[in-house]
Amino acid sequence: MIADLTSAALWSVPIPVTRLIGAALDRRSEGLKDLRWGAVLDEDWLERDPHATVRPGRHRVRVPRHARLLVIAGSLVGEPDEDAPVRVDRLLGDALVTAPSAIGVLGENEPALFPNAAVRLCPRINHVALANHPVVYDEITRWWE
Repeated sequence: MIADLTSAALWSVPIPVTRLIGAALDRRSEGLKDLRWGAVLDEDWLERDPHATVRPGRHRVRVPRHARLLVIAGSLVGEPDEDAPVRVDRLLGDALVTAPSAIGVLGENEPALFPNAAVRLCPRINHVALANHPVVYDEITRWWE
């Protein structure tokens, strides 16, 4: 959503360099554009405008009844009991994905994408570092046992 607003703002300035940057933002993959709305199923995004500014209706994710799920999200801030992390996580998350979006909470009146998932928020770990950070592997191991 932030990238879409930034792109629109850049396109509105009639200077070639701002339009060039706006065009670069618009080249994000369709998958990234779909994820901003929590569209994770084909039915959620097929035949939809990837530049839409209104959240499309989503289909429920069907999880097998006995499946256990773990959702891990990164955070730029420290531990959850510090003063401002909730606001920072809601705005910036792990520098790419906000914490609520990462864990599948897309709005107060909307059901969570993964309602019974165990959630781990990893402080001071950005989005790229999540893929190979030892703390993430420790969380997965603890959950798995």
